[in-house]
Amino acid sequence: MPQVTLRQIAEKVGCSRSTVSYALRNSPYISPETRKKVVDVAKDLGWRPDAELNITMSSIRQSSTQKIAPTIAVVINMPKKKLGRNSASSLHLEGVRQRADELGFGVDEFNLAEQPLSPARLKGILEARQFRGVVFIGTIYPSLPETYLEIGKGFTCSVCGIRYPKVPFHVTVPDFLAAGRMAISEMLKEGCKRPGVFITKVVDEPLDWGFSGGAFSGLLDVPVEDRLPIFLIDYMDPGHSFNFDSIEAWMHQYLPDTILTLDIINTRKAFENSTEQWIREVPCYSLDWYPDQAAISGVDLMQRDVGKAAVDLVFDQLSKGQSGIPECQQSVNIEGIWATKESYKESHFYGVTHDA
Repeated sequence: MPQVTLRQIAEKVGCSRSTVSYALRNSPYISPETRKKVVDVAKDLGWRPDAELNITMSSIRQSSTQKIAPTIAVVINMPKKKLGRNSASSLHLEGVRQRADELGFGVDEFNLAEQPLSPARLKGILEARQFRGVVFIGTIYPSLPETYLEIGKGFTCSVCGIRYPKVPFHVTVPDFLAAGRMAISEMLKEGCKRPGVFITKVVDEPLDWGFSGGAFSGLLDVPVEDRLPIFLIDYMDPGHSFNFDSIEAWMHQYLPDTILTLDIINTRKAFENSTEQWIREVPCYSLDWYPDQAAISGVDLMQRDVGKAAVDLVFDQLSKGQSGIPECQQSVNIEGIWATKESYKESHFYGVTHDA
């Protein structure tokens, strides 16, 4: 009978292979509830430990003087008033807290927007308190200054939400490209004929135009006569209202029957300003969907899982004794799901996580 693998157990439980490995070794870094769940699933699948491998690994662990730090530092740069229930950064933070708790780590948060610290001061605190695991939540606006990422070179780090090429720690991000493709594909399935796409430059440009690229590839499935150009909303402040005159002109020129947007709030505000009923009633879909949005459907980018994966990356490096800039950067892309209000009545937004 084939040996049951850690991957099979992890998929069944809904956790990482590292969590399974530590749980099966009765590690104190894993919560009792998670350990029991992993052990029960392993028994059901017929898993048996490899005695020879366990002896080898035990010898390696006993000879190592390096220990995993009990607390992970989280560095973020966003005012609390903007860390709303449905912001990407707040969900990243929730995911980090949840996974850290599952792995037995505490979490100490350093919000530079609330408690300004110079890079030197923050580095001193991290060193004095002997943090070795650090998760940077790289908010897009305002972005986390790269000078703060530089101080992470002496620690084991990952970055959550956005890539920083100049400081290439391991990174976890939503699969923006897949989100754009998925949205157009699902809209076409729902009967949309002339989908229009609104992309906000200040959001998509730091993401290497992932949303735009995905939406463009999805639009290739639209007949040429109904394929509309992407409308790039070019403004510098995400809190600034869209220029309605330019939006109305675009709507009159191309006559879309639906809109896919990266900013559902400002899109709907712009449409509500119109004196024309057909514009006010154009259905809107969201590229970054939450259940309380004024959108029919959209892509849930699974932002909590992005935060969880960031902790998994730190945990994996710590278990291997790795720190600083990795030799080969890993980029973990979390693929979103197509969602509607109806499909989310029992979802994680209402108190139940997807991987519960």
